[in-house]
Amino acid sequence: MDRVSATVDKRVARAATTLLLALVVSAACSGDNPTPGGGGGTTSPPGSTSPLPTGSPPPGMGTPPPSTTSPPVTIPPPGPTPPPVVQPPTIMSQNETWADGKQLSGPVEIASGVTVTIAPGAKITAATSATITIKGTLQAASAAGAHAKIAAATATGTWGGLVVASSGTLALDGVDLDNAASAIHVQAGNADAKYDRGTITAAQTPFEIDAGGKLATTRAAVLGAKGASSINGDFTTSYLDYQKVASAEGLIAGDPGATMFLADSIFRATASGGGDYIVSNAAKLIHVEYSTITGSHCGFHFNAVAKFEIDHVTDGADAPTGKVNLNSWGAMLYGSGAGPHTISNSNFMNSGANLDLAGKNGRLTITNTYTTGKNTASGAGWIWIATDVAKTPILDAKPR
Repeated sequence: MDRVSATVDKRVARAATTLLLALVVSAACSGDNPTPGGGGGTTSPPGSTSPLPTGSPPPGMGTPPPSTTSPPVTIPPPGPTPPPVVQPPTIMSQNETWADGKQLSGPVEIASGVTVTIAPGAKITAATSATITIKGTLQAASAAGAHAKIAAATATGTWGGLVVASSGTLALDGVDLDNAASAIHVQAGNADAKYDRGTITAAQTPFEIDAGGKLATTRAAVLGAKGASSINGDFTTSYLDYQKVASAEGLIAGDPGATMFLADSIFRATASGGGDYIVSNAAKLIHVEYSTITGSHCGFHFNAVAKFEIDHVTDGADAPTGKVNLNSWGAMLYGSGAGPHTISNSNFMNSGANLDLAGKNGRLTITNTYTTGKNTASGAGWIWIATDVAKTPILDAKPR
């Protein structure tokens, strides 16, 4: 019996040892080992799952392989934007004629003393970067037959336009300009600039005249102007057909020495009620005669002008007996010098106020003028005696 008991005791001891080792391994694998650096660990309650320490593999997975994730890449901030590359102009140093099919791939400069002639009927295409700077002379005479034309190289493209520099001469007759950013830009001190019997289409700025520059046109047309013309020098025109898009403004004077002399012309828009048409923020003289103005918010809007003269003008209708209310307002006179200022033999037939005088103005005399009412004057007002208030529209207040 003693031998049997000893054998049984040895077997029980071995079983207990095996069980104890299993419990130790199980506790280690389940995270219940003693806390490093501290006292003994705790045993999880039955049925609970202890969280794995950070970086520990799941039970039975062994030690994880080294991380293959790359460290974040630091992108340096962008540096300053480099200045745009300015394409140098091609210098025209000898007289020449531009024939049909001429292509301008970049800016061109006509040197002083050089004359470039556009052949009658020639069609010239210009790249987006193309601007023709005239220090010599650019001339053409195509009015008798098919017009010559300078246009963007693509149907939806644009090009720079013409720049008449100091001492430069422009003498174009019968040349159309399509899709130019600034169709005709006249700088101070130009020798002469004339643009006759041509059509400027879809220009952002049809005419841009710097202080000290001068431009004259006759029987020209502007169609679909996307923006206003800037008149800071001298602008003289007759028989001009000027059409702007509805939202654009027309001709804006902005220099105390600016002058505008507009005769026998039509000022209109693609729709009614857009920007103002004849505007002066500063000018020496604004003279308009025998013309009609429609398609604007204000036919005239003067914030500052030394002297103005309006004669035989129909404002708000395309003819003295035509449809009325084609402008919102007529003449807004909000600031003028000593003058004398005059409005004579004219019609104002607009949906809002026809004649509105406010602010500081010099003496204004109105004679033989018809309105549909809605006239306001504050302050000194105007001199407009009863016998000069026309009872019916002035029939010859239109281009002759």
